[in-house]
Amino acid sequence: MVNLTTSDKNVLETYKLTIKGLALLLGRQCEFVIHSLENLESSAIAIENGYLSGREIGAPITDRALNFLNSENEDTLTVKVYDTLFTSGKKARSLTVPLRNDKKLIGLLCINMNIDLSIAELSEMFSNVENIKNDNVTNTTEITNQEFFGQSIEIMMQNMIEQYCTEVANDINVPNLEKNKEIILRLKNAGFFNLRGSAENLAQRLSISVQTVYANIRRNS
Repeated sequence: MVNLTTSDKNVLETYKLTIKGLALLLGRQCEFVIHSLENLESSAIAIENGYLSGREIGAPITDRALNFLNSENEDTLTVKVYDTLFTSGKKARSLTVPLRNDKKLIGLLCINMNIDLSIAELSEMFSNVENIKNDNVTNTTEITNQEFFGQSIEIMMQNMIEQYCTEVANDINVPNLEKNKEIILRLKNAGFFNLRGSAENLAQRLSISVQTVYANIRRNS
């Protein structure tokens, strides 16, 4: 989490009007979310067309956004495009943009476009929109994992835990005695432990102590 100044919050406020305009331009098949990094458990401070993911203002940050923030140095974070799935199972093309006040990372602008559309819906969506190519955008089009769009941070954490528990359980390269350590490591790399209560939730799921979780986190630091 980041301590935001009044100036930082004012910068984020300016993006609220931006996403309203984008929603008017691109229609109801694009969801726009502004995440503040001040409180990851309730990071969505503005949302347009939230019906696509079932979210409202106050929703937590997603696991994919956490991983994005944790994947590299925040000073080098750049725009990223990827494909994912809405909770409904519909395919989405997503864009994540770091928001800064001067050089300070203060939030994320996330755009999730429904690409499971009929010809009529596509025609309506793009009839007046020009396709603009940006060579500076990172584009990864294959769907790897579903992104968890949760209204509750508890549900989002449980989804992340179950995803990595299943992934490690099915990984024959990880010895049985090392499974828990590997789960903790992968969740750490995904930014999971930036969330309050994450260690306690994982300890309960793995039937180990919270101290054991923290010990493994420190060991892999």
